[in-house]
Amino acid sequence: MSFDINEFLQSQVSEPISATRPQVPAGRWLARIGELDGGAGVEAWIKPPTGNATSPRLDVPFVVLDDTVKAEMGRSTAPTLTQGYWLNVKSGTSQLDSKNNADLGQLLSALKIQSGSPLGMFGQLPGGGPVYVTVAPDRKDPSRMRVVKVEAAS
Repeated sequence: MSFDINEFLQSQVSEPISATRPQVPAGRWLARIGELDGGAGVEAWIKPPTGNATSPRLDVPFVVLDDTVKAEMGRSTAPTLTQGYWLNVKSGTSQLDSKNNADLGQLLSALKIQSGSPLGMFGQLPGGGPVYVTVAPDRKDPSRMRVVKVEAAS
């Protein structure tokens, strides 16, 4: 059966539609880094500073590889949890500050990526892993889950 827009627009909703998305539960899960869509480069994951922010942000999608998490969330595909990493750059430049990016360093270390240009390092992220991610409620917004630790899986 194919989707019929007219039938859809005439259909009735029999129960309230959920206003919240199921989230990856707290715990330590095996994961890998997601892939890029289409021909996009890793720069698609980097967001320039906005508002009062002075640092760009790298948004890394972690694909959780645990079937129990998938089942608990009612998903047919592996759930993804995106974690933002603020990229602290040296004052007045666009160069990555090697002393003030510990969370990013933890991720790169878990993936055994530690040197080279940011383009080369970040270009190795898509499909990387597996790694263990520890997921916990966000301190500022406990209704949201976030990756708080990344460790090598081997």
